Amino acid sequence: ADGVREVVALPLLLTRAFHAKSDIPAVLHAAAARLPGLAIRQAGVLGPSRLLARALERRLYEAGVRPEDRGSTGVVLASAGSSDPEANAVLAEFAREWQRTGWCAV
Repeated sequence: ADGVREVVALPLLLTRAFHAKSDIPAVLHAAAARLPGLAIRQAGVLGPSRLLARALERRLYEAGVRPEDRGSTGVVLASAGSSDPEANAVLAEFAREWQRTGWCAV
């Protein structure tokens, strides 16, 4: 009604697991069926990134971890579980990359 002709849904998710592969496309498909004049598409997930790692580190430092403690500090990276092997592999690789920045373990 306001002249909008295109919508892009950006999933605020780290991986392409069930929500990105099933739930969101189903909702967008239903919306497109109700609004045939509207082009609806789904962008890729945000995914883990260096920006996320830096934000997580900033939170660790705010909680009292000192930068010089990195080599003797392990970090537990927890995420909602997934039965999707691709999603689990993405998070495992993020943990490995983050550990390579100097943390004792991730």
